[in-house]
Amino acid sequence: MQAHWDDTLSGYRVRTDRGDEIGCRYLVMATGCLSVPKDLDIPGVENFTGELYFTSRWPHEPVDFTGKRVGVVGTGSSGIQSIPLIAAQAAQLAVFQRTPCFSIPAHNGPIAPDKLAQLVDDSAYRQAAKYSFGGVPLERTITPAFSVSADERRQRYERAWQRGELLEVLNLYTDVMSNPLANNDFAEFIRGKIRGIVRDPQTAEALCPTTYPVGAKRLCLDTNYYATFNAPQVRLVNLQDQPLVSVTKTGIATAAESFEFDAIVFATGFDAITGAVAAVDIIGRDGLALKDKWRPGPSTYLGLMTGGFPNLFLIAGPHSPSVLSNMAVSIEQHIDFVADALTYLRAHGFDQIEPTKLAEAGCQLARDMGWPTIVGQALITPVVDTDQARGSYFDNADGYGLTAPLMRWFFDHYADPDVRDDPRIAPLRAPDLSGLPPAIVVSAEFDPLRDEGDAYAEALAAAGVRTRHVRARGHTHLSLSMVDVVVSGAPIRAQIADALRGFFATDAATTAPAQTAS
Repeated sequence: MQAHWDDTLSGYRVRTDRGDEIGCRYLVMATGCLSVPKDLDIPGVENFTGELYFTSRWPHEPVDFTGKRVGVVGTGSSGIQSIPLIAAQAAQLAVFQRTPCFSIPAHNGPIAPDKLAQLVDDSAYRQAAKYSFGGVPLERTITPAFSVSADERRQRYERAWQRGELLEVLNLYTDVMSNPLANNDFAEFIRGKIRGIVRDPQTAEALCPTTYPVGAKRLCLDTNYYATFNAPQVRLVNLQDQPLVSVTKTGIATAAESFEFDAIVFATGFDAITGAVAAVDIIGRDGLALKDKWRPGPSTYLGLMTGGFPNLFLIAGPHSPSVLSNMAVSIEQHIDFVADALTYLRAHGFDQIEPTKLAEAGCQLARDMGWPTIVGQALITPVVDTDQARGSYFDNADGYGLTAPLMRWFFDHYADPDVRDDPRIAPLRAPDLSGLPPAIVVSAEFDPLRDEGDAYAEALAAAGVRTRHVRARGHTHLSLSMVDVVVSGAPIRAQIADALRGFFATDAATTAPAQTAS
């Protein structure tokens, strides 16, 4: 497919692979983030005389591996899903693995009609899904991994394994994705499951991921993946021990041996994010090819447009939240942007829209530097000091979720004693707080951090910083975040929302008194 900008048309002339030509004012690339297969970098593929398949572009007609010798290259998401099914038919199956993935049982099955009807008709659930991180409303855990016993952690891991829900797995404990020790504790549970399923010890160890944290790559869901390697006709080839050299006329050659196959399946994934856009020969203003502009790396304005290509819109493009977000919501936001832009253009008699070089460069600079302009501080039960000697550390030392010993544990892990006076760790110790952005500081009655939050609010106000101080009576360190569980937090969250709106107001007062909320 080709799309070339035409100044006389103020739009694009699009040619399809069938030879059709279409003129359009606006071109929207709703091509998906994972839709173009990744190019193979394995020599000799063209020499193979057997059947070649790619999980990324599987034939529409049924494929039958009955009685055949099959090789599968790749053990990512699609490999893990397809390998058990291929093994059920093949006379011999060799699986070529470079890096093992963490996978948990999917426990799939048809959704009961009554449950499906309930979800379809539940508008509150669907609204909550839109505002959730992964598209599934989920009560966030408030429990750190090592605040409970090893037996309790094991029971929690086991429940997650039996449920087979990815978001639930990553919501086991608050620190599974931030504390290496907690992460490894869960990773070792999964590795123990693998060792318990796979009977051959050497194969089991090769299937155990050990070189990256669980969750650093997307977790996989499977049906009998690990058990497949107990079948006598299935063999795992560890490419860490014997790298793949080439595809041959009759199969695959590694550094140690040769394999003969009737069919090879490449489960080698997609050219993510940019691949589907770059697959179209897009020529913009002054003959600039998008592939050439993006050759050093993609450059966009908010992942929605790119300079030099008027009227070209990207849906979930590079540098947008994309696959790191709730994708359905991100796509809806991008579609709304496109629709609003087109409505505005037509209403005001414009026929072109394009980001300026300054806007695009500024967007990239903000991304690269990581220093956006901060217009306000919303500090909810914050850590602002390190001495741990204020009264609330003794009044609320235990029994309210966050404990004084747990705070000491955090500091011992993340801040050596000789740096704890640094204002970047303890902003309350800064010699001068003047000039900081306006703030709302919320301190909770039953929180070890209560008194330092109070002190920081007072120090900000004394330094001339516009400060709203909310004392949340009856609340603990995390209870304000328990939406729909601790309903008394709603008025306080409303104050926080009001403060956030005020940060962007040009006529806001220079000071605000401390406020108390219950």
